[in-house]
Amino acid sequence: MHIVADVESVVMRHLNRLTSRCMARFIYDVQGVLVSERNIYSSDYPDVKIALAYVKRERHTPFGSRIYFNAFYSIPLRLYVVRSYRLSKKKSLTTKPFEFGSLFLLEVHAKWEPDLPMGYLWSKDKDLGLIHDVDGLLLPILLGKNPYAPVCVYVADTGPSRLSRFAIKDLSGMTTTKANAVINNSYAELSDDGLILGDGSVLASHYLCLKIRFDSSSPKGWDKLVPGTWVKFAARNSTGIPDFKINSWNSSNNPHLMQIRAVPTCSGYAFEARGYFDQELSAVKSTIFGFIEIPREKRSLMIPKDKGVTIVWVREDKRNEKARFVLHSIDAPQIVDIKKDMEKKSSHALMSNVKQCCTVKKFIVPCKGTECEGKQLLQRCLNNRAIVNSLMQVSADELVTAIVKLLTTEKSEG
Repeated sequence: MHIVADVESVVMRHLNRLTSRCMARFIYDVQGVLVSERNIYSSDYPDVKIALAYVKRERHTPFGSRIYFNAFYSIPLRLYVVRSYRLSKKKSLTTKPFEFGSLFLLEVHAKWEPDLPMGYLWSKDKDLGLIHDVDGLLLPILLGKNPYAPVCVYVADTGPSRLSRFAIKDLSGMTTTKANAVINNSYAELSDDGLILGDGSVLASHYLCLKIRFDSSSPKGWDKLVPGTWVKFAARNSTGIPDFKINSWNSSNNPHLMQIRAVPTCSGYAFEARGYFDQELSAVKSTIFGFIEIPREKRSLMIPKDKGVTIVWVREDKRNEKARFVLHSIDAPQIVDIKKDMEKKSSHALMSNVKQCCTVKKFIVPCKGTECEGKQLLQRCLNNRAIVNSLMQVSADELVTAIVKLLTTEKSEG
């Protein structure tokens, strides 16, 4: 219904306003790097957009230049607007054009470390923070004999984030040579414990960003495995781009691996994840699912690392450029019958045009008047302190339910 979309839109605007109030109004002499025509990255504010909105970029300030800048926070734009800047004496980062010059990449030396999930590397001196190999370009090297050696890569800014602001988009000539040397030779067979994700996919915690799956040549019975259970597997990938197929498996008897709670949702299976919240990265680090980025409005609900374990629910998101698994909800999600839900969505899609033409009941026809009942309901929501507090604590899947419950008790509270 239109009212649901309107509620979510207004709620997000309200939460963004609350967040904006927490930002420093003015910042001075902050160090940053010019990463595009108008965007600046600062390690002090990695999760905030910083733009050269009103300042003309001088010709002697190429991409990759290190600068010091002064800026003010624009609440309507939700970003820092640079008022003035000056060049730093530090050496600029090397850049190169990419995709026919439509994008400029930064040259970075990075290194994978044993305590990092596979696919994440620290940039040299941590200047650009954690670098994420979202496209798996370094996988051959990470599967080779010397995975922790420094590599030279080219990265692009993927947007504000405390966890990982930059993603690898290309490799240097020497790094490409190293990767090709592994690709052209056979990979060693993998043997590990793996978590069943569904749809034939298996997650091996030691190989977080590696594609491991069953196929038609795998021993029978794998299609009956329940998501959240563990198996002991062996997988092979002869040559080429890493894509491991399981050639043997059986139920895991590792006493340290307990079944993971898994719930079917409209977006696939959600899994219960346990880990420690890293305030600096704004992410829960799970030994099974790697980094799970936590949105700004959810950070206050996390348990500090020094006070214990944080429990959240996560799901796989192949489109996300920051992490393989993303936050689904804080509390256990409601169980959804995926088959029925798909049938319902299909039916709704077929009938939507008919409903829009024939139905004139409230909340279905978009309303434009100032006395619209939908808008009045939204105003009541934002004027109700209990509802606003609930909106700040629950996930998107729970918003409507919480609103309805609180609205039903509104009259008795008044």
